[in-house]
Amino acid sequence: MAAQWRLRARYEYHHMASLTMAILWIASFGVFMGYLFHRTDGSVIPTMLAHLSLNVVLAVGGAPLSSPLLWWTTGTIFAATAAALFAWSVQLKREAQLIGQSTT
Repeated sequence: MAAQWRLRARYEYHHMASLTMAILWIASFGVFMGYLFHRTDGSVIPTMLAHLSLNVVLAVGGAPLSSPLLWWTTGTIFAATAAALFAWSVQLKREAQLIGQSTT
């Protein structure tokens, strides 16, 4: 019974989501999870909690999973967060290189 529900949910999701939105959402969330994993020195617990919190927010939020507005909004938020984290990490790397050059 549970397997039938999962297959039905996957089938419905793929028919309601545009490919662009799905790629944006998955890539952005992946960048966020990777960044979180890296910043916690490879600890899996914060990454699991972040994934759990996403699942809980989607389940409790009340928005139907078929809502394109829900997916575009969360995808945009994750994309903006991923871009900001990337820019911040590049800046930190440059500052570390400058500090390293000034000490030698």
